[in-house]
Amino acid sequence: MLQEFYVGAESTLIHFLKTKIAVVSLKGFEIIDLEHLNMNRGLPDLREPQFNFLGRRGELKPLAMYRVTDRFLLCYGEFAFFIDNHGSFAKNHSLIEWEANPDYVALYYPYILAFEPNFIEVRNVETVCRRSHSAICFLSMCFCLTLPQYIHNANFRL
Repeated sequence: MLQEFYVGAESTLIHFLKTKIAVVSLKGFEIIDLEHLNMNRGLPDLREPQFNFLGRRGELKPLAMYRVTDRFLLCYGEFAFFIDNHGSFAKNHSLIEWEANPDYVALYYPYILAFEPNFIEVRNVETVCRRSHSAICFLSMCFCLTLPQYIHNANFRL
């Protein structure tokens, strides 16, 4: 049996949970219950006072949502934070503020990687700390990795 559901914005990512789907869109994050398609839930609930800091940030760019043990990590272009299973700000966790403004993020537990065209940032999601030497200048790394092949290439001229 085919059932349809509607997400009210352009979707960028989808995460499959046990009985639900988490959809990342340009408007934010939405949890869709596959058994009750009319009971969708937006995250975080911006009417809650604990999320007032989101309204003060201006235009937000949702990037990804990851399940990390019993919490969810909501990643935006400027920062990331944890919420619990009830959608509340997770206690004992700080806001992760990126050094740059990443275009993409990826979770490789226990690390979250934030990618910008010229910069990669790696943080431990449990401690929220940056790893030492984890901010990598991506352009320099590419240059160092690709330069030797051009030097040995007969067509390369200075």
